[in-house]
Amino acid sequence: MYRSLQDAGQKIEDYSNHWSVRWTRRIMPVHPRLEGHSFFVRRNGRWLATPLFLCLIVLDVVDVVFAFDSVPAVIAVTREPFLIVTSNVFAIFGLRSMYFLLTAARRFLCHIEKAIVAILMFIGCKLLLEAFRNQLAAVFGWSLEISPAASVAVVVVVLALGVLISLVFPPGRHGTGTFDM
Repeated sequence: MYRSLQDAGQKIEDYSNHWSVRWTRRIMPVHPRLEGHSFFVRRNGRWLATPLFLCLIVLDVVDVVFAFDSVPAVIAVTREPFLIVTSNVFAIFGLRSMYFLLTAARRFLCHIEKAIVAILMFIGCKLLLEAFRNQLAAVFGWSLEISPAASVAVVVVVLALGVLISLVFPPGRHGTGTFDM
């Protein structure tokens, strides 16, 4: 993610060969052109999926991948199974909208991506600390544990700093709107 911050141009992805599209084409025939707002069209007595349906399949697969991506973040905050399951169900429903909101806000909050990278690094370190807590205690005598309240506080503070720095140093005012690193 950090390296992608340095790329000024955006790449256009071609999803016509995405594994979910290939899988859908094995199951049902696909019409080569869009037909209005239809997901399916009937040609020569056969039902064919349209490219719009293929887009829907790819978006749904992406939603599930986003939800799986949030599992470590939830486990870093709580061990309660009900909260882990429900938060991931809500992640499937809402992360795509949140992603598009962050993409739109990125124009005004040019440093929010750095804050998100820092949060992901913190969560990764917390997960590693959790995984190796017993070994660290045995070797070094460390008994570190980051509470859920402290984790939430770090996330809120880092996001607030990302927003604040973006407001103090808006895009365009200092060249590209990013710090040179």
